[in-house]
Amino acid sequence: MNSKREVFWDVVKGVAILLVVFGHSILYASGADYLRSEVFYDNFLLKFITSFHMPIFMVVSGYLFHNTLSRRSTSSIIISRLKMLVVPILSFAVIYKLPILLSVFKGESSILFFLKDFFTFSFLGYHLWFLWSIFLNTIFVIIVEKYKIPRFTYFLIWISLSMIPDNLLYAPYSFLFPYFVIGLLFHKYEYKIKWSDNKNILICSGTFYIIFLFFYNRETYVYVSGQYILRENSFHFLLLNIQRFLTGISGSVFVINVLRLIYERFRNHQIINHLSMLGLNSMGIYCFHHIFFWQYILHCTRRIHLNSWSPTLTILASIGALIFSLVATYISKKFTITKILFLGGR
Repeated sequence: MNSKREVFWDVVKGVAILLVVFGHSILYASGADYLRSEVFYDNFLLKFITSFHMPIFMVVSGYLFHNTLSRRSTSSIIISRLKMLVVPILSFAVIYKLPILLSVFKGESSILFFLKDFFTFSFLGYHLWFLWSIFLNTIFVIIVEKYKIPRFTYFLIWISLSMIPDNLLYAPYSFLFPYFVIGLLFHKYEYKIKWSDNKNILICSGTFYIIFLFFYNRETYVYVSGQYILRENSFHFLLLNIQRFLTGISGSVFVINVLRLIYERFRNHQIINHLSMLGLNSMGIYCFHHIFFWQYILHCTRRIHLNSWSPTLTILASIGALIFSLVATYISKKFTITKILFLGGR
């Protein structure tokens, strides 16, 4: 991959992390009443963002993982991923669960309770669940690719993951699996289809995405309906999973193609450098912005009683989260121990 392509994918990640932060601002910055009412599910901007923002991140992750997979050994990749992904997951989990850990040392709580709570929080719905998803997807892909297993196995894995109850396997893990695989295959066969630089694909993906987005509703959110299909009315939930997947992949391909056109035209513009910088720091922004929302924004907005979304508060919260996250990332990079614990050494 040449430097031009690397910069472009940093731009894509930069746009994606901006959408992640803005989406969380919509949820948390308009007050407790707005959050409790769940009317945010009808917010068109949130529908637009959530329909593809995590899928596009996973497509890019799979796309970039192709080079790693082809150059490095299995053991090297796994060790690297443990350091880059699992260490930050556990480090931030300790921060969130520090009050309970302190209560254990004071004799006010049992170590067994802490371990159970820590595991549940870390693996079954924790804020940094996306990092777990990348790690699990990496393992599946390594097994299939390194051992030359037929690629239709990916489909079987996806279906099998959808047969695990959501209380045992967090739904977004199985939801994002196909996007990682598609990103990997996009890279492998890009010379044939030129999917990220093709106007016909841009038009087709955009058309399908608009159609699917029209049918996007509360039940379409994976956090609401889950991925588990072996339940009453299983055919309905299977179709829902397919609809959600098609929305995410058409949206991801469309947005990547739009960003490709913008990048080619404005590659020397300062905005591209800023977006690239955000992409380079997307790991830190993703990890630290949760702390900003949970430790600051939710406390600040408890006394705000709004029944509708506040664009002004959303924008202010987004700016605050970005500044906080970038400063925290910058400081973490200054010290070896914090760079490893919070950024996976990156």
